[in-house]
Amino acid sequence: MDETPVDRYSRVFHRRLFIFIGLLLCYSAVGFYPYAWAPSETRFQNGAKIETPGLLTFDTPGIATSTLPSNWIDRVKSGQRFALDLTVNPIAPRVTESTTIFTVSAALTERNIAVEQDESGVLVWVRTSDNSSKGHPYFFGKVFEDKAWHHIHVMLSPGLLEIYIDGNRRLSERTSVSASDWSSFYRVALGNEQSGGRAWLGAMKKATVTVGEDAMDCLAGNTLSIPEQLTVKVGSVQSDWIPFSGAVTASSLLDWAINFFGFIPLGMTASLLVRRRNILVAVAVSAVASVGIEFGQLYIAVRTSQMDDILFNVGGGFIGGVIGGLVLSFKTNMKRM
Repeated sequence: MDETPVDRYSRVFHRRLFIFIGLLLCYSAVGFYPYAWAPSETRFQNGAKIETPGLLTFDTPGIATSTLPSNWIDRVKSGQRFALDLTVNPIAPRVTESTTIFTVSAALTERNIAVEQDESGVLVWVRTSDNSSKGHPYFFGKVFEDKAWHHIHVMLSPGLLEIYIDGNRRLSERTSVSASDWSSFYRVALGNEQSGGRAWLGAMKKATVTVGEDAMDCLAGNTLSIPEQLTVKVGSVQSDWIPFSGAVTASSLLDWAINFFGFIPLGMTASLLVRRRNILVAVAVSAVASVGIEFGQLYIAVRTSQMDDILFNVGGGFIGGVIGGLVLSFKTNMKRM
């Protein structure tokens, strides 16, 4: 017996639905890899050590904190010149995830200033009155490739931001903004974020904060504190909900491309399941799937939930929806001919 139009539509629909469900399962498998459920808080032996006076090492993940005079941030906010001097030597010349060398912060997205190792480069975050609480990123590539000691100098004064690496001026930015929005309650941490989720491995022999004419040594015995355990808070530290707030690097570009092109098949398949409002359905399905994966990653070890991923996923789903709509229109026109 000949196949009726209804039977044909049902067969095609179920085949597309099978592909659609298969894609969702594949995205979930990739998004939740390595399938390691992360507790909300984990404690480890702190890897920070004072080898000799003035030499702080991180052979394994750890954190050290420094208690500077309570009013130093207020002095920076009032307009006094701020300078940070670091001399560091990382264990790994290249890392796959950003790791924090120095920070004045409360959390990953609440920082006055931070210096990170990103790939083989230096990533400096500076919060000023015209950017977000996370700060503005300044990236300088290929700094740590030679496995040697490197000096990083950051200077902020009203109207001027300068960054030197190994004595070479890499940034001189004249601006009308200041550090007036810095939080007086943020603390100094070395070798990690306050939340413990971005451990840097290496050695540090200088970490000096200068405000006005007063230089304060963060490695001095009377200011440096090393807790016995490293507490890692998973979820709150492995998320970044501020879109496009990070530096543009090769890794971020690759990540954006994967998230965008990877969701085109899902958007296309979703749009082929319906006869009307194909693009709207594709965008809605992509958004729900992406948000579900990103929120699930909050509780998966070593994964990071990011708003960037959701935006590129939805963008890819939109393009897929457009392609699916064009395919349906083409098939409809062919039948009418």
